[in-house]
Parts: sequence; structure tokens; C-alpha cells
Amino acid sequence: MKPQNIKSGEYTQIISGAKNVSGKGKEYLVRFYNGMIGEYMYVTEGTKIYWLEPGDYIGDKDKKMFATITSNNSEKYFVKNKIFRNTSPIGNGSIDHFVELENGKILATTIEGDLGYIEVSKKEYEEERWIERF
Repeated sequence: MKPQNIKSGEYTQIISGAKNVSGKGKEYLVRFYNGMIGEYMYVTEGTKIYWLEPGDYIGDKDKKMFATITSNNSEKYFVKNKIFRNTSPIGNGSIDHFVELENGKILATTIEGDLGYIEVSKKEYEEERWIERF
């Protein structure tokens, strides 16, 4: 039976543990559904996140929902290659590098690097930039 992915809500924040793939050895990522952006985020095992449910006030600390993303609540997505850019990035929100998974999906992360990875289209990969995102 496949693990059920965690689904976050509004104001999703990664609070600790997210790391970039090193490109050395057998590595894998796990994922959760980021309800704020409507996409899966791929992160390293043990990454901690929090979010608010719809209608909750961001300053109300008692309303925060916390979760740790692990292989208990996500399948493992094994890394095939780490792919560096051919061009220079223009800012912290630019794509830093790509990761090719063994299942053929291409993921990207920002220069900031602590936000996890998001699946990108072939065009985003070829042009080394986000298209209609954020």
C-alpha cells in the first residue's frame, strides 16, 4: 500500500531540514502536496513544515499544523542526476540547479535552496527559468 502524502494548507513554510541534493551516492527525495501553490514539493527525508487551515489567522500560533515529511508519508523518489545550469542566475528566486529522478521527472530548486524542489516542464528546463510561477 502506498503512503498517503501530507497535504498542507495556507501559508505553508518549510521550517527545517530541507537540503539540496549533493549529487553523490544513492539519494532520494520525499514529497508533500503544498496546498498554497497547488503543487507537490520534493524535499529531503525529515524536512519539517507548518501551515494554516483556511480561515485561520497567521498570527495565531495555536492554529499552526505541523508535519515531518518522511518515507512513512511519501514514496521515495530516487535521484538519477544533479544537473547544473549553463547560464548565470539573476537573483535568489532563480533556478539554482535541476534534479533528474529515476522516474524521468525533472525538478528544480531556487538559489535560496531551502524551499525544496518543484517539478518543471521541459521548456522551463531548456530555458533555465520559471515560466508562469510564483
